[in-house]
Amino acid sequence: MRKTILAFLLVVVGASTAAAQNYDQAFGLRLGTMVGASYKQFVNSSQAFEAIADLDILHSDAMVVRATALYEFHIPIYSVDGLSWYIGPGVSAGVQLGDDSGFILGLDAIGGIEYKLASLPFCFSLDYNPKIFLLGYEKAKDKLSWANLGLTIRYTF
Repeated sequence: MRKTILAFLLVVVGASTAAAQNYDQAFGLRLGTMVGASYKQFVNSSQAFEAIADLDILHSDAMVVRATALYEFHIPIYSVDGLSWYIGPGVSAGVQLGDDSGFILGLDAIGGIEYKLASLPFCFSLDYNPKIFLLGYEKAKDKLSWANLGLTIRYTF
């Protein structure tokens, strides 16, 4: 199964040679299960680096401040100008404050859809960003973070 998924991802990424974006950089607000800021920088026409700084608002007994770095592969949806979907890996690091204070470190994945407005310098994305924490979070149930949905509104330049 893992080989099938890896092969699929390689085919998708390899097939995305056309320009998948029409901006170079973007900065904005991310809302969802976490609240924070997002910065995206394209390194070529179909690959981008995204940095997210956020606060976890799901846990009532602790506050989590976290930074996430992601590498994304953007694939255009040709039937709609400015629309693309993206996938990619990443890492997270941060601090948990509260009952179980400490450093956290995790591996991330991201998948989502993004729309860049043609006439205005704004883009919108909706994504899913699950995490597996390697360090931190004493309870086993907290080591997997599946509930990480986000809506990001960015100013593009």
